[in-house]
Amino acid sequence: MFRMSYLLWILPMAICLRRVEIVPYEEMHVFLQKLIDEHKDISKELNNFEEILLSIQENGIEKETNSKLRDFFQFIDNHSIPHHQKEEKFSSHCWPRD
Repeated sequence: MFRMSYLLWILPMAICLRRVEIVPYEEMHVFLQKLIDEHKDISKELNNFEEILLSIQENGIEKETNSKLRDFFQFIDNHSIPHHQKEEKFSSHCWPRD
């Protein structure tokens, strides 16, 4: 049985999702374009991280690998966390919190 608080949380989200339209990148607000661009940058870094892990698996940790790992985690700290905070702030308009 659903609890009433759950229904009060899920219904606004369902209403918000019904209104979703596909909008071309060029027609999006600059804020959304920036979020999408940040997603692309983060995706590139994650692909690089996967290559680093494969390199460690094959060759062990080398000086260059250690440097790349440091760069990856610095990127995550400096870019990914602030990005997620922006997304949370934006999404709070459609998905209310308790």
